[in-house]
Amino acid sequence: MVALHEDDPLATLDVVPLTAFAGRRLSTMLNPLRFQMHVAKALAAQGIETGEVIRTNVSYGALQFVRQVKGVMAIIDPVTSYGVSTPDVVIRPIDVEVPFYWGVLGASNRPIRPAAQAMVDAVEAVAERSIAGFKKLDPATAGQLVTGRPSGPDDGTDL
Repeated sequence: MVALHEDDPLATLDVVPLTAFAGRRLSTMLNPLRFQMHVAKALAAQGIETGEVIRTNVSYGALQFVRQVKGVMAIIDPVTSYGVSTPDVVIRPIDVEVPFYWGVLGASNRPIRPAAQAMVDAVEAVAERSIAGFKKLDPATAGQLVTGRPSGPDDGTDL
């Protein structure tokens, strides 16, 4: 998803092409091995070089840059884009898929408490209703999707 100031000419589009990021100031997530890696791969796959990149540790920060700094656009995660309303900022889909993985972690040797399970179920239900393209992943294979290698007790991961 892309966040744009409501006055940005791209805000009139229903879907923003990734090519529109060429030369533009971009705000996105800080984490170079997670969401930011997927953003960088999507841009590189089309040979797109953005202008200055402002990295923030939360998508809400990227939304504030869009709101307050002229000409900044942000690639943000779908959880934030569907769940946070920011004055003067519009959210549009982009024309390529940029994977975003998020989840709930629990201790593998203890059962989840009923209250925690109820919260997980409620979050999942809201995500299914609210986020276009939401897919629930099999927890046993989630580490493979993020890292590209098998996960499990023998490789030191705890996903």
